[in-house]
Amino acid sequence: MTKAREAKAWAFENLRGLYVSPLTIFHDDDTLDEQGLAFNVDYLVRIGVTGLGYGHGEPWSMSLQERKTSAEHFLKAVGGRVKAYVHTFDHSAPDTADLSNHAAAHGADLVMIEPPYEWAKSETMIYQFYKYVADNTDVGIILLNTPHSGRIMSPDLLDRLADIPAVCAIKDGINDWTTARSHWEKVHDRIVFSLPREEEALACLMYLKQQVQLGTSAVFCLQTQDWKPVKRYVELAYEGRYEDAFKIWAALGPLRDLWSSMHAVLWSANAEHPVVWAKAWCEVMGMKGGKVRAPGRNLEPEVKAEFQKRIRETLARTQADPVFHSAPFLAEAVATR
Repeated sequence: MTKAREAKAWAFENLRGLYVSPLTIFHDDDTLDEQGLAFNVDYLVRIGVTGLGYGHGEPWSMSLQERKTSAEHFLKAVGGRVKAYVHTFDHSAPDTADLSNHAAAHGADLVMIEPPYEWAKSETMIYQFYKYVADNTDVGIILLNTPHSGRIMSPDLLDRLADIPAVCAIKDGINDWTTARSHWEKVHDRIVFSLPREEEALACLMYLKQQVQLGTSAVFCLQTQDWKPVKRYVELAYEGRYEDAFKIWAALGPLRDLWSSMHAVLWSANAEHPVVWAKAWCEVMGMKGGKVRAPGRNLEPEVKAEFQKRIRETLARTQADPVFHSAPFLAEAVATR
């Protein structure tokens, strides 16, 4: 784990490249599928990610002990091959600290925490929540700014939180470039900033010099082990070859549009995580997916089959673009920074 006093320096040195979060996998009887999770971790490592996060897929349908057990399964599967963090937020501040200490004790480099809705009623309460967790742990903390907590943290609040020694990065999971840019301006001098939306990835790389893409499902929805356009355009952007990177980014358009439509529910008035749709997508790309736990809703078989058919057809159409059959896509990949 990364000690709180070392967290900021560690993050600027190590939080780089592509990070993604595999989903929690369940057997048909709702028990944790350790082997399924390990399979997906191996798959993502082979894609070439530089880090993995875990625990934000379905924590609301798991007990605290299951969350700890599942985090242990995840960290065991990673086995130190890439950097790793664990989502440890909970509606109880003491339980959040407990989950964070547990993750650190089992090998997590960092933890990622969003303010749960009970603590999101005011910015003062959010600050007190994070301060409590930091005071009762000794591990680096990534902030998660998301509408699902009930409140988007303001630039001024993020400015205060960035001064907490343990706070070392932020995943700014919002659907607004202008607001995200204002957040970056407040905190990027002290903590690592990441706007994770793949739609703005190149803009972040070009204009914000963003060093890490934290936790976007595009890493496994828009590429496979044998076809890695996201990884390739990020590598090209790191080299300053933005025109070449844009060609690949633009050619992903049809597949990206379908992926973005799956996530539209995140930004709706009745926001929810499209976990069940993401699991169906995983299956098409060669990963384990399966069911979601109640009270999550599983897809009707015909709905799932039709969605997966659309994915396969869109993937084939996208892969047929001439961009993916010529340089710079086929050129030998440069090293990821």
